[in-house]
Amino acid sequence: MLDLDLSLFEPRDCPADLLVETVSECNLACIMCPQSRLSRPRGRMAYDLWTRIVDEVAEVSPGTRLWPAYMGEPLTMAPEIFRWIRYAKHQGVEHVAMASNLNLMRPDQADSLVLSGLDEIVVGLDAHSVDRYCDIRVGGNLERVRRAVMYLAHTKQRLASATPRLVLRFVVMDENEAEQESFVNFWRGTDLDLTLEIAPRTSWA
Repeated sequence: MLDLDLSLFEPRDCPADLLVETVSECNLACIMCPQSRLSRPRGRMAYDLWTRIVDEVAEVSPGTRLWPAYMGEPLTMAPEIFRWIRYAKHQGVEHVAMASNLNLMRPDQADSLVLSGLDEIVVGLDAHSVDRYCDIRVGGNLERVRRAVMYLAHTKQRLASATPRLVLRFVVMDENEAEQESFVNFWRGTDLDLTLEIAPRTSWA
């Protein structure tokens, strides 16, 4: 008999999650993502549209988890994206989350990200070895991302901040399943304050 979480099927007046495409540009061409093949125009959302969306969420459903990204990489908007996140938190949105490949994260931006009030950042990694990472996250640099994860974790510690929750995601695919165990062992061995998320092959990052 299947053990289902029936709360997932309860009717809601508002969505549990709201993904807002603040930017349609990305710095990578990941093999599982159609972003680089999209034919629609590229661009960024106007700030006044973002504030209107945030104001409505804060008024109608502050518990909705708000993601300031969809098909794009939010750090292409840095440092401006940190102001957008601060606005959402100031208006009363309870949970703001961000998905990123973290390749564009610079050490001097770590304080701004932590102090923005961001509740959660999900980092797509999907590999342990440099070669496999480059095959999957085309255009990325694994060592740069590892350094970014480490100084982000250290910045949280230095600022005595519980947020953002730092999640490292590994989406299982034919191309990387042999590296799942080494991925887990490597990051567990760092003793950093982070969460490892192994997503089944039916998921998409």
